[in-house]
Amino acid sequence: CGVSGSGKTTLVRNILVPALQKLLGEYGGRAGAFDELTGDWRRISAVEVVDQNPMGKSSRSNPVTYLKAYDDIRNLYAAQKSAQLRGYAAKHFSFNTDGGRCPVCQGDGYVTVEMQFMADVHLKCEQCHGKRFMADVLEVEFQGKSISDILELTVDEAMEFFAAHQQKKITDKLRPLADVGLGYIQLGQSSST
Repeated sequence: CGVSGSGKTTLVRNILVPALQKLLGEYGGRAGAFDELTGDWRRISAVEVVDQNPMGKSSRSNPVTYLKAYDDIRNLYAAQKSAQLRGYAAKHFSFNTDGGRCPVCQGDGYVTVEMQFMADVHLKCEQCHGKRFMADVLEVEFQGKSISDILELTVDEAMEFFAAHQQKKITDKLRPLADVGLGYIQLGQSSST
């Protein structure tokens, strides 16, 4: 804790992280000046630095795409009998490509109204009602949930749902978020939030 500009980030990046990396035998930059590290640092097995930069390379990135779990989820939906009868492949369950995403909002779930001298306004898409996909794609379900329903689940809810339906590969990919206390975020939540 501390006020903005009090040196919290500098302390972590320039002193604590390099010092711990050196103690762990990892490559770390040269640590700033300090007298000693106290505490039970031997219980630390690795150091990961998380900053406020957006995860992923795209504004469409979200937790489930970043963790590569969405590939498995899309494949799961494409394997459903109702998807196969319609000739749907995994690409139809992507909000990044044409085929299954809503053509009006391009899979965002909202449309942006540009305001000339004020901040842009985001309005729920009237075509898909914020669900990101075309209506016929939403008719394909896995255990009673559409692809849009899955994206609205929190990480914790999704892990419980997929575990109950023997989808270990998906739960294993979601687990790191739950392990670091991010089980409350929605799978389809934009990484910019």
